[in-house]
Amino acid sequence: MKSSSLKWFLVVITTAILGCEISPEISNHFELRLQSNIVAVVSEGGLEPRSIGSYSLRVYEVIEAQHPYDNYVTGVLVPRDGTIESLVGEDINGDGVREIVVITKVAGSGAYISAIAYEYKNKKLNSIASVHDRLPDENIIKSLVSIYNQASNK
Repeated sequence: MKSSSLKWFLVVITTAILGCEISPEISNHFELRLQSNIVAVVSEGGLEPRSIGSYSLRVYEVIEAQHPYDNYVTGVLVPRDGTIESLVGEDINGDGVREIVVITKVAGSGAYISAIAYEYKNKKLNSIASVHDRLPDENIIKSLVSIYNQASNK
């Protein structure tokens, strides 16, 4: 009698365990090698909807190539409307050093794009220019440079 009760108990427990769904954090993720020893990583919030939420931008100093994410330097958490479209390095402020540019695309029918350019300097990230709700065929980098220049000339 004890044996059959134990069997039923194990069947119930096994069924419950197998029925549990473990959801991995799904995140849109991009990496950019800024310099030979500096890596920028941008990721959407893992538990958030793809169409709205936040993204994290993190910078790591690579000390050992086989462990590029061991030395976190700095980062920011930013609200987002849309999904991350890309992460690029472009010289926005004209100083000869590439800035980090995070480009997002809204989920709506217009497929509008937005971008924020971050300067990485002295182990800190600073937003230096941003554009929002632009048409998808617009040159977003050129727009960032123009916005940066307008702000710098004031």
